[in-house]
Amino acid sequence: MCLDEVRDSGWWIFNKKTISFKKTEFIDECNIQIIQQLPDNISFPKKSDKVIIDDKGIKNEGVMYSWGDIIATGVKNEKIPMEYMDDDKISVLIGLTNGQIKEIPIRDNIDYRNQVGHLIELYKLKFKKHADT
Repeated sequence: MCLDEVRDSGWWIFNKKTISFKKTEFIDECNIQIIQQLPDNISFPKKSDKVIIDDKGIKNEGVMYSWGDIIATGVKNEKIPMEYMDDDKISVLIGLTNGQIKEIPIRDNIDYRNQVGHLIELYKLKFKKHADT
């Protein structure tokens, strides 16, 4: 899917955007105690219910994807160079147990935008701890 996305993003000669994919992971050596300091959820756009990530899963426009149904997560970063300021578009990719891959755009929450992969891993860990108890 990732290779198709890059290949289909335009003519190579004229294509100025770059697309990268990265598996979600903890930032460096994070202290697991930070789980107690996690907000109840994070939302994109901020203070909305369009996209919500919490310890239950990822909710996108009313559709809930439970961590139990998600087998893989990643972050897609699309950078489009512009004259005065680059346009960065970030999406969360989720692989589901039924074989589907969903892309969920992340926008308008500067506080968490660059940490979304790390936060997803923390929420997954919190979900697992609740499931084990």
